[in-house]
Amino acid sequence: KKASIRKTAAAYGIPYATLYDHLSGKSKKRYAGRPTALSYEEEKEIVQCCVVLQEMGFPIDRTSLASVVADYVQATKKDTPFRCDFPGPDWFQLFMKRWKAVLSQRKPQHLSRKRAKALTEDRVQKWMEFVEQIYRKLGFFRLSRKNLSRRVWNCDETAFATASSSKLVIARRGARSVYETMAGSGRDYITVHWCANANGDQIAPYVLYKAQHLYSIWTRNGPDKALYGVSSSGWMEKPNFHSWFEKGFLPQLRELKLIPQVSETVQATEDSSSESANQESDISNPGVVLFFDGHYSHINLDVISAARRNNVTLITLPPNTTHALAIGRGSI
Repeated sequence: KKASIRKTAAAYGIPYATLYDHLSGKSKKRYAGRPTALSYEEEKEIVQCCVVLQEMGFPIDRTSLASVVADYVQATKKDTPFRCDFPGPDWFQLFMKRWKAVLSQRKPQHLSRKRAKALTEDRVQKWMEFVEQIYRKLGFFRLSRKNLSRRVWNCDETAFATASSSKLVIARRGARSVYETMAGSGRDYITVHWCANANGDQIAPYVLYKAQHLYSIWTRNGPDKALYGVSSSGWMEKPNFHSWFEKGFLPQLRELKLIPQVSETVQATEDSSSESANQESDISNPGVVLFFDGHYSHINLDVISAARRNNVTLITLPPNTTHALAIGRGSI
């Protein structure tokens, strides 16, 4: 026999209003004590970001996590007790305690400097096995070769000096790329971010200038659907990569009908987070994979969240191997 709320409140010394709010669903508080700086939903999104980064082979430490949180706080203009928007060690310890069922701190397996710089067969083989596991999880091996090739994408950047050297150097005949190590020369560079898939389809380029403001004359006579941006360094930074991902990459994937339309991405985020790690995806909606280097300018909460919502799986290339493994690197 169920006791009434009033009798239960009196028997256990709990205020009637408190007990009623919990039972009626009015109370959204999930932890005892004072409210947290970020809401439960915001922390859950950060937790999923940490998991995705670890699965990509790019786990983050406490300092990097604080940077991710600071980026979010500054982007949303959220009022927090954090000093300069960066959470301190106390917040980190309580955060890890709240999410101990999902997250833990581990020591990563480091490669020696010599091994990290070497493009060894063993290292590439292990990475390929990692990619194979992801492909099986997504159900890619059940797709036709044509359909599979349309869903495998790679992006990278290259820089062009505004005043290039005209000198010639001697190299082996037939060499795909001839590199020269240069010190800072004071020249300005224009960065071009490109993206293509294994089928030969290309996303319109993203052109990045070293400047504070983007002038309309810089955007004239460019490729169709090309995007343009600026940064203080002239190199890709977090806001630039996020802008390209949201305004260039995702819209053109929708045009190719490789990911759901905007109205269809609202659902399924919660369902996908509850799937087991080894469960294969539905072949009718396998999404796409995007290979890219693990530079910090490509990693932020907004990009990872957008990728999850739109069925895009992010995979980082092994460190110091983009010159050999990136699609089309030698022909840029």
